[in-house]
Amino acid sequence: GGLDAPALPLPALKLSANGVRRASWDAKLGKTASCGFRVALGSLLEGGGQAPCVHVRVERRYGLRVYERPEGDAAGRGAGWLTAAGHESKLQEQAEALSWRREQASLDGGEAGGGGAGGAEEEWAARPRASWVLNLRVSDLSGGGGGVDRVCLATVWLDAPGQADEFAEGAAFKVVGARLRRGAGGEAELVARSASWARMKTAEPVSAAAAARVRRALRRGHL
Repeated sequence: GGLDAPALPLPALKLSANGVRRASWDAKLGKTASCGFRVALGSLLEGGGQAPCVHVRVERRYGLRVYERPEGDAAGRGAGWLTAAGHESKLQEQAEALSWRREQASLDGGEAGGGGAGGAEEEWAARPRASWVLNLRVSDLSGGGGGVDRVCLATVWLDAPGQADEFAEGAAFKVVGARLRRGAGGEAELVARSASWARMKTAEPVSAAAAARVRRALRRGHL
């Protein structure tokens, strides 16, 4: 007979703890229209993968920060953090230096100290790539899930600084694809660099007991 056909890899189904929940006994099996079912913030585990969907309210909004990474620096060795004001000041200084070098180059017939206008143009083009990052403290709008993480930090990566205006205190969001991690002090944080945040038109009503839990968590120094 001929040679045996090479064995093909078997399909694998990978499940993560944060994306799996016990179904009711009468649940219909098979393909569903959406896998983004809602889970409680307090039920998420660090290292448990992405959360299908959580509903949160913004309790505190902190200052906008800027993450700068040089072009081509995939490992992020030359990356650094700046405040939004510091980033704007740095851009202003670079723009003024570029303008001054252009003027000097035009006066000197195309040459100026420090590389002339051409060198300044190259420096401006090679400036670090900036990502805008907003830090929040959010509370869970879910009625269940238990756990202690009813209030936690959240890190949101923005495409432009103007997007931060959407995250006003009191606004409610549906977050899909976030992960949970814990800092050095054990505090939970939603990491949402690749997650989607959809503003909800109205926040769901919160019971008096749930509101009291949020206030107690905020008074414990989580500000």
